Amino acid sequence: PFFLHKDSGELHPRTMDILDQAADIVEQGGIEAWSRVTAEEILGAADAPHYTKSSDILEVWFDSGSTFWHVLRGTHARTQIGEAVSLGHHDSGPEADLYLEGHDQHRGWFHSSLLLACALFDRAPYRGLLTHGFTVDSQGRKMSKSLNNGIDPQQVSQKLGAEIIRLWVAASDYSGDIAGDDKILARVVDAYRRIRNTLRFLLANVSDFDVSADSVGPEEMLEIDRYALARASAMQAEILAHYEVYEFHPVVAKLQVYCSEDQGAFYL
Repeated sequence: PFFLHKDSGELHPRTMDILDQAADIVEQGGIEAWSRVTAEEILGAADAPHYTKSSDILEVWFDSGSTFWHVLRGTHARTQIGEAVSLGHHDSGPEADLYLEGHDQHRGWFHSSLLLACALFDRAPYRGLLTHGFTVDSQGRKMSKSLNNGIDPQQVSQKLGAEIIRLWVAASDYSGDIAGDDKILARVVDAYRRIRNTLRFLLANVSDFDVSADSVGPEEMLEIDRYALARASAMQAEILAHYEVYEFHPVVAKLQVYCSEDQGAFYL
């Protein structure tokens, strides 16, 4: 809502007041109301002939691109860690730990956020980006109502349980498009049962275990028990390393192998 002087190109001296006035007009008449207002209605008969009403529009991605400024200076401006409050990563402007969105946002939200932050602070507004693909059917087609190839999470949850949806998502490589249909979900159900049966067997064997009375040191264990503990420790380290770089599908794959081979076929 700017009025530019026809000769100098400068903004009208009452621009800040005009902004408030424009906000009131839009609030009362909707977003199109401002386009119907004339210069004379805003500036008066004396000023109107000397100014041109700007018809420029704000880039459509500006609102989303500027969220780092509003969110990280507002509700998330102070990071509480125990009794200490950390403001370190806001010293040179707001900075998010992670931006997470679909790969189409490289030309959208990621891009507009980067441009605005570089213009304001000469650096990115995020420490890292995590990009995911979209859900497709087994033939790689985008899920849509017209093709009737979509998956209703509510129906799957009611039929197979929410754990199946969680495991399917965790087992999928989100860096690309994620395929899903009844056959894929059936394989997930099979993998889930293997993991669940292993856990049930382990829990049944330690149901009456008393840590204070039954624990023994490594030197008193059988060699196979020491191996099992070492393998579990190595597995845990591998999983944590994957989590550090947001890799979840390798964790599920290794967990399945661990339950079926290391535990089921060998140790148990």
